[in-house]
Formats: sequence, structure tokens, C-alpha cells
Amino acid sequence: MIKKYRNKVIDAITVPKKQLLIVLPYLGTVSLQTRTKLRRLFKKTMPFCDLRIVFKSPLRLSSLFCFKDRIPKHLISGVVYKCKCSSCNATYVGKSIRHCKVRFCEHLNVSHLTGKRVLKYTNSAIGDHMLQYQHNIELEDFSIIAKEKLNYILEIKESLIILRDKPMLNKMIQSTPLHLFN
Repeated sequence: MIKKYRNKVIDAITVPKKQLLIVLPYLGTVSLQTRTKLRRLFKKTMPFCDLRIVFKSPLRLSSLFCFKDRIPKHLISGVVYKCKCSSCNATYVGKSIRHCKVRFCEHLNVSHLTGKRVLKYTNSAIGDHMLQYQHNIELEDFSIIAKEKLNYILEIKESLIILRDKPMLNKMIQSTPLHLFN
């Protein structure tokens, strides 16, 4: 009976090793040598850690080629744009969440599909300027100066650009209030 208690093996409680992951660029044999040195260093200084080293190639196929087609400039939406009259250098800053060409053509009172004048006049600062001064503004006079997907951030960007540039044709000072504290 005494032999029973004497020969009993006491299980040692072991704490699982903490796993560490390091991602390094793969640079050939230099990377393999670095991995070996790091493993040795970690075994000596931090035996309670299990070191895993993963190599990642810095060059990928996606970095060499563009797999997505670029969106044509006139189909971009969610933009802040600037129109500059080529006759008198008067400027206008606006925003659109729709396709650029649709909004630009509304300013010029032409159809975005056919390019011909529309019968119904759309009231806009650019259209008024063209009628009042008999200046000719074309689609090439519009430029995109900022992009944003979210409408409220688009309004903030437009307001900031209007405050900075003070365009002559803008009737409104800002599209959204820019108060930090009320």
C-alpha cells in the first residue's frame, strides 16, 4: 500500500506558450537567415513564447496590373467641382452626388444624352452668368477638385472650398454650416 503512494507521478501544470506572429518581406536567403537568428534569439530570451514567422512577397500580381477599369471622367459621382468661365475667369464651386456630366449639362442647359439645348431652363448661377454676359461655357471648363462617397462630408468639403476660394458666381456662402461649437 505504501508503494502505491510512493510511485505516484504528480502531473506538472504547464502554461501554454504565448504565440507571436511576425510577418516579414521575403528577400531570398537573407530572409531565411533572419528567421533562423530570430528563432534562436527568442528561444534564449523568451522561452515562454512560440515564435511564428511568415514571409510575404512584396511584389504581387495586383501591384503590377490594374484589374479594374477606370471610370470615365463624366460618370464619376460624389464630387466637388469647379467651373471657370474662359471669357472672364469667374468661378463657381458646386457639388454633385450624381454623375458629373448630368450636373454639368444642367448648368449649361443642354441634354446630357444628346448635347442639344433643352427647352426648359434650369435655374443655375452658371446658366444665369452665360445669359447675362453672353459668355460661352463648355464641359471642358468644369474640373473635379474633390471626391467623396458620403454626402455630408461632400457638403463639408464644398463649404470649405467655397470659404477658401470665394468664387464670384456662388450665391450661397456655404452648403452646410461649419460651426465647431454652437
